[in-house]
Amino acid sequence: MPKLVRRLRRTLLPQASRKFHILAAPSEIRLAIYEQIAPRGFLPYTHYRAYAGLFLSCKQIHNEMEYESLRAAPEILLAIQMYYETPMKIRPLRPASFSSLMHVTIGIPRWALFSTDILEDIFEAITPLMKLHLSSLTIGIEDLECQDDLLHLLRTLDPGELSHYLDAVDDLTSPILPRQGKEMIEYYGVRTTYADIVELATAINCLVAPQLCHGKHDKENHWCIRAYSIYPPPAITCNIRKIFLRLKKLHDEIYFPPNVYLCTSVRLRWSPTDETSRLRKEGWCNMWTDEHGTQKLFSKQMPAQFIWCKLEKQQHDSFQKKLKGLLKGS
Repeated sequence: MPKLVRRLRRTLLPQASRKFHILAAPSEIRLAIYEQIAPRGFLPYTHYRAYAGLFLSCKQIHNEMEYESLRAAPEILLAIQMYYETPMKIRPLRPASFSSLMHVTIGIPRWALFSTDILEDIFEAITPLMKLHLSSLTIGIEDLECQDDLLHLLRTLDPGELSHYLDAVDDLTSPILPRQGKEMIEYYGVRTTYADIVELATAINCLVAPQLCHGKHDKENHWCIRAYSIYPPPAITCNIRKIFLRLKKLHDEIYFPPNVYLCTSVRLRWSPTDETSRLRKEGWCNMWTDEHGTQKLFSKQMPAQFIWCKLEKQQHDSFQKKLKGLLKGS
């Protein structure tokens, strides 16, 4: 009897009301479906909630969606790197897996920090990456790696910037090309202090929360990339869930710039985390950790990395309720 009922249902039900499995469709149609989810099937173009269910539905669909994303990745990432003609390096340009595609790393040469114009170009080049829905973006400051990097440096820096760079190299009595051994791994080949990296670290606050650039920055912030720039990068919504700025060990300060240090005490120095409460109102939080991975808020120690995390809507709403409660009670 049950077999007869099922047969009658198949016969009587209209063709359109029958269930249709996506795997029964030709592969060309499935690829067209993936392109409807994300342009060119490149999944980082859209939020993971738009494809997570289909992506995890079965192994075949997972492999097809992953393959389409990895096939489009080299052209898209290379176009971002080449279009702006900056010394920034995107890795991996040819990701081998979906996981490596969702965790992108960019390398910024140490010598680029000697030029404000080059830094502004790099901030503009990072903007297209901010649009992608990546799990993480890691930013690293890198020493010279080869002769081509040295030639790029000589072509790019103006005479004044090059003089400052060579002074920083001579200050450590180190060769221009990388050294070998443990010292090379732990420290930069050019004298690099906290005051040298704070501009880059603070600029990331502007990139993740461009609304801060409209008069919402802390009054001690002297590095807004839009308020103090002739050609500011476009203000776009950052879709990356977590951003890291990884650092090697920093050298001791010789001179304490007044815009970084309120006095010669290291405890009274500017930090991007001074804008944590402002970032939280924009849906972000930031922190820094020491070389042991311990989170610090007020310390003489130097940071090993800065971290920016995108707050989920539930976390953001919870913070707003707590803030309103504190304001009512005050």
